[in-house]
Amino acid sequence: MAPRAASFVMRANGDSLRPIGSSVFETSIRKGGAVKTDKIYAQKPVKQIAALDTGFVFLYQDGTVATMGDARFPQVLGRMISEDECVNCLGNDTTSLLTAGYARPAEEFFTLLDLDTLGDPVQHITACGYAAAALTKSGSVYIWGQHPQSRSKELPFFPGLSRFPNYTEIGGGKDIADIALGETHGIALTKEGEVYVIGNNESGQIGIPSVMSVRTWTKLEFSPPQGAVVTGVAAGPHTSFMLVSSSLAAN
Repeated sequence: MAPRAASFVMRANGDSLRPIGSSVFETSIRKGGAVKTDKIYAQKPVKQIAALDTGFVFLYQDGTVATMGDARFPQVLGRMISEDECVNCLGNDTTSLLTAGYARPAEEFFTLLDLDTLGDPVQHITACGYAAAALTKSGSVYIWGQHPQSRSKELPFFPGLSRFPNYTEIGGGKDIADIALGETHGIALTKEGEVYVIGNNESGQIGIPSVMSVRTWTKLEFSPPQGAVVTGVAAGPHTSFMLVSSSLAAN
């Protein structure tokens, strides 16, 4: 998997988050032309951070995932954020639901229980725009979020995308070594070294000529240089990258 050592992440609206310790972060939020800074504290040491347009995703060192963000966009947080949502989704016994910890305000760090109960720790997260994904130790991928409102006239680039993490089958159920999301596309590397892509291609970001989009994970016909193998993938909002290594192939 490609290394993820970013020390600073920024949302599309200009809000930023900067680690100043393993579980302490400085936030910079723009309001009314001014920038307000503050400190927030995670529940435990953080391994990785990824930024959505309206929130942040945190991967803790123990393999659990948490989110925080804008309450107006609850779908991208992968969890319930209010007492009312608990009642609507899970029943009328509000006291037991809140005691069980199903809901916390959007602006607070809170664990994604759907991932926490898998028994398969998460080892990598990726996010962009209004979608996020988690890659588990066993090689399974879980995606959540919503289709961008600015693209409401287009089909969702991830079929079945919802507000809670859902297992995503890639390559007929192959184990995944790395994954990255762009604004409306994704790229994944299997443990066998194959690369799969999905989503829009208006900027050529999925690397398939003469195709505007694909709505299922599609194998990319790519041959690395002789003696090299693909070891990781990455994505910008409208770009894709493959990390290629020759040293591993030589071994």
